[in-house]
Amino acid sequence: MQPLDPLALPLRGCLLLEASAGTGKTYTLALLVLRLLLEQGLAVDQILVVTFTRAATAELRDRIRRRLRDALDALAAEEQGGSDDPLLQGLLDRVEPELARQRLADALVRMDEAAIHTIHGYCQRVLQEHAFASATPFSVELMENDLSLRQEIIEDFWRNRFYPASDEEAAWALATWGDPAGLLKALGRAASAECQVLPEVDAEAVARLEVEAGGAFAAVQSILRQDQIG
Repeated sequence: MQPLDPLALPLRGCLLLEASAGTGKTYTLALLVLRLLLEQGLAVDQILVVTFTRAATAELRDRIRRRLRDALDALAAEEQGGSDDPLLQGLLDRVEPELARQRLADALVRMDEAAIHTIHGYCQRVLQEHAFASATPFSVELMENDLSLRQEIIEDFWRNRFYPASDEEAAWALATWGDPAGLLKALGRAASAECQVLPEVDAEAVARLEVEAGGAFAAVQSILRQDQIG
């Protein structure tokens, strides 16, 4: 492990950076994007930046745009000493000023083309742009969270299974889970995984057991009434 120097990091290959919150990850990432633009001569749409949340994506896009603007301002103020950011100035000193100005201005104009996405957003873009190769619809939609879908499925099951059920079964479901959300919570991970219910029973067996249980319940009720009378 060694201290971070954004200007010394290699721009090719895989690199792991470890940093705590508030240590300048976004600052470093924006500076690396500037290095790719200025040192490698890449266009803004040739750089992929991926983060986790939409909020982080919006912040990162804004920070990169501001760094481009800061770099252009520093080039314009060279006679007054350039930028007060030593890392940014160190980067600008590596590139011929007119070439740097041209590349920065082009990137700033084309910032709307920058590929700055969440992981899901990037995957969706790839599928849309290569729909024929991936055999997926052009309007494919990726779900970041399937909780709402599972909730909808469990509500459909609740309506189909317990609304037409007998009073006894409906009362049992209500006492056991309360509502569809309670059933979904009770199922846990089983709600999103394939599982086999053992022992396997068919509809006829369930109906037969229901009749037997009803008879046994009636017999118990009769015995209790006789004991109360006696």
